[in-house]
Amino acid sequence: MFSIIYIFVYIMFQYIQEKYNYYINLFFKKEEPLIMINNNIYNLSSYKHPGGSIILDAINNDATTIFYSTHPKYVWDLIETSSFKNRFQVSSKQGNKDPHLFDDKFYIECKNYIQDYLIKREKKYGIYFDTMIIFLWTSTWLSLSILSYLNMLFNNGDTYSSIILGITWSMCIFNTMHNSMHGALFNNITPVKLFLDNIYTIFSGSSVSRWIDHHNFKHHAYTNTIKDPDKHTTPILKLHPLQQNKWWYRYQSFYFPILACINTLSNQFNHILYMKKEAMVSKKGHLRDIRLYNYYFSLCLWILLAYLIPLYKIGFPYAISSSLIFQISGSFWATYNIVINHIFEGVNISNHVNHSFAQKQVLSSCNHSTGSMLATFLTGGLNHQIEHHMFPSLAIHHYPLIAKDIQKICKKYNLEYNSKNILSLIKSMHLTLNLYGNCNTNSKLPDLGDYDSLMDH
Repeated sequence: MFSIIYIFVYIMFQYIQEKYNYYINLFFKKEEPLIMINNNIYNLSSYKHPGGSIILDAINNDATTIFYSTHPKYVWDLIETSSFKNRFQVSSKQGNKDPHLFDDKFYIECKNYIQDYLIKREKKYGIYFDTMIIFLWTSTWLSLSILSYLNMLFNNGDTYSSIILGITWSMCIFNTMHNSMHGALFNNITPVKLFLDNIYTIFSGSSVSRWIDHHNFKHHAYTNTIKDPDKHTTPILKLHPLQQNKWWYRYQSFYFPILACINTLSNQFNHILYMKKEAMVSKKGHLRDIRLYNYYFSLCLWILLAYLIPLYKIGFPYAISSSLIFQISGSFWATYNIVINHIFEGVNISNHVNHSFAQKQVLSSCNHSTGSMLATFLTGGLNHQIEHHMFPSLAIHHYPLIAKDIQKICKKYNLEYNSKNILSLIKSMHLTLNLYGNCNTNSKLPDLGDYDSLMDH
């Protein structure tokens, strides 16, 4: 077994050397990122993006929603100036523009509030204060992940230590990868950002590129509509009323916990198939060479950590049982952490998207433990789902600090700011799953929220 691990590590080091050379050569390679925003196509190869290399994920993609949700109002205005267009715009695409309305009064007021909040915070605490919080926050979760792994090995993969490992790795992913891929962590330090992105693969075997495609570009653009890929994760679940009925859907509220336990395991295989298929035909930025190389290298690290090292250290039966336990517990924790925020009683599920983007995010999301810094730390900020969807590139430690003010702005515009305690939200999710599973596609569901009637103001 030791010789197998030695060979495996040797191959990985050879791979690292090859990719290091690739990174070095990348500095001398002329990149031509073509990015579309509101049907205008820009060549930003000579533009020094203040947000760092994250812009490369948007190459050959429609970045409209990501652009408006992750940038302050003055940057919106910047790309509309004649000087910017003359220098960077290369063409315009014919056809329908993004149907969302971004510059409504509600979102502009929220954006201006965030900009003022960050300026005041910097004046009060200095320019490095929040960076230090981000560093300590991220380092704490990485340290806890290492300690929980060593604890599992020291205890020969017993049930208790394996469950702790699964939950810790799951929460580390949300506190590192999720924030990093939205542009909230160390954007201008590319190697650190790529490492934090790849925590997703290293700790779960899942694909960063697929996450960027399905989550950043699609889920955040079409939240809770029939176009949301999160509504089509498996044919075993009906997560939107417009999906066609199957007889087994009527029982989905009962078997959902079982699916939650195997979500991570199934993702590993589904994401490998996605990478194999999409990488052959797509030229989009999230599937550029460096993303592919990092995926396969990180996947090797996942195999090493999840299977080979435990096999060598604690033996076959304990290693296999420990691996299954920590993956099942981590998957269960992660799935509930994600799903409860978008499937609840009163949630907006309208298929119409030609209205305010920000108002749509508020009505289709639900917080729990609102204002709690501890809950934010334990959930990776997903307890503040409303703030996350409105400001995805904002570091998550800000969410509990701004929640009350965002709630006041919502009240000013007569928007329901959904917030429950976590047990009530879990119960509400299961009741809504039961409702989805037993309704017809043409049913009127008044209890699920009337989005259109709220968009008139």
